[in-house]
Amino acid sequence: MEYPILIIDDEVKLRSLLARILEREGYEVKQAGDFKTALKML
Repeated sequence: MEYPILIIDDEVKLRSLLARILEREGYEVKQAGDFKTALKML
């Protein structure tokens, strides 16, 4: 079973760049700008 990768970072550009790189490699990526948002996504 594959799980998505959750990227948590307040720097939007860095978070988006990392997400694009991982998505190109075939990973499902979810993003959150802070810890509280990330907890809601779990």
